[in-house]
Amino acid sequence: SPVDPSTGSPVDPLALSQRLCELIGFLDSNLLRITSPNGPLIGELIGGCIGDELLSLIVADCLQPSVPTNPEQLTAYQTVTEAVQRLEATLLRTGLVTTSTLTEFTAGISTRYSRRRYEDRLAAARKLICEDLHITSDVKPEDGLIESEDSNGIDVSTITLKTVNNLPSLSLPECRVSSSVIRLIELIQSILEANDSPDLHLVTRDIVELYLAISSAVHRQSLLELPQSAALHHNNCLYTAHQLVLLAHRYRHLNPRPVYIDLIPLLRESGRVALVTQLSSQKSQLLELLGDIDWVSLGDVNVGGNLSSADAADKAVHKVLFLLGRVGKVWHKVLPRNIYEKAMGTLINTAVGYIVDSVVSLDDISADSATRLSSLLASLEEKAPASIADTEVGVVQGVVANWTRMILLITVLQNGLQDILDQWADGKGVLAQCYTDCEVRGLIRALFQNTERRAAAIARIRDTSSL
Repeated sequence: SPVDPSTGSPVDPLALSQRLCELIGFLDSNLLRITSPNGPLIGELIGGCIGDELLSLIVADCLQPSVPTNPEQLTAYQTVTEAVQRLEATLLRTGLVTTSTLTEFTAGISTRYSRRRYEDRLAAARKLICEDLHITSDVKPEDGLIESEDSNGIDVSTITLKTVNNLPSLSLPECRVSSSVIRLIELIQSILEANDSPDLHLVTRDIVELYLAISSAVHRQSLLELPQSAALHHNNCLYTAHQLVLLAHRYRHLNPRPVYIDLIPLLRESGRVALVTQLSSQKSQLLELLGDIDWVSLGDVNVGGNLSSADAADKAVHKVLFLLGRVGKVWHKVLPRNIYEKAMGTLINTAVGYIVDSVVSLDDISADSATRLSSLLASLEEKAPASIADTEVGVVQGVVANWTRMILLITVLQNGLQDILDQWADGKGVLAQCYTDCEVRGLIRALFQNTERRAAAIARIRDTSSL
């Protein structure tokens, strides 16, 4: 058997060839040359029964596993080729086989070697792609610096860290990526560095295409359920795209040169989709928490031991702040800083915008409701920025579109009619920059009783809005 029964591993081709030649030599002297009663030699009769199966076993269980996996083994394979030639000559001479299957296999060893290398490299890439995303490493802008001179003496000193970081396609912001994707890039670079196959650029492209094809599917559940997984996949795609730009430049002297320009947008899009999908999931959770608040009866007192609308609202806002804080901690120092601030700003804006729009749409706001609403919004104003770690309030205002609307709504709920008119300032004040005249008139109707003074204020706002 071509398989070693003691270990279960394939037998070395040299050892198998020697043993078979010895066995066939013994049989040839004592049995195979005997003529059968029907005329053919015994060797030919045996060959007709087992010859094809014997060749298939030798190829599948001995020669195929022995295909070289590196250039050194390919150079040394000549001894295997010679041993196989001797074995096949013995088999043909004794009539046990009638075809040159074994030498045909070794004659195409260069092609089989290339195929084996290709398959092994893809298998290694697949293993890396399927590894856990949460084993991470930090990357910094200097990790993208192109060396001043590559191994072939090509001067690339014109590309510096400054120019790399000033080009959008080459920028690498500080973030955290999966260690497996760093090793994947190292695998691609080692293939380009080896330069041992005319199709190596296709191998590296196939690795990237494999990543695009299966990474999202393999980690699908994790990407949907865990904010950190989505952030890491986003960063992994950005990091891979960034490194491919640098590798294509560094190894541009190869023929054919590696080209990944068509794959880079696909990588960035894959990362963007994962993060946007996770953002949509978090926004849905925020809206679900706020959706049960009864804004109309917010000023009602606790009746019969049941949770009042105000208490329910406080509890919902507390849950919203907790969710924002949890996501903020998970994404902090994982996502690039600018993307982290924008992502968290989007989530805060979702909550703030929903609350502001809910309040503005009310037809009647009692004094007690106004007090509770302003208290609720003040709690958001105070605590929501903390969910974006290491961020100034000014940054929060820049990434939360509804932030100023919320601040102004607090003042409207707390101030008198004249203060609101002053903030409107005939359509030129701060209130007019964030609210339409219809919204301001609606708030005045909801907050103040129907008096001549209220009617005059509403008319003034209506008239100034048409100017």
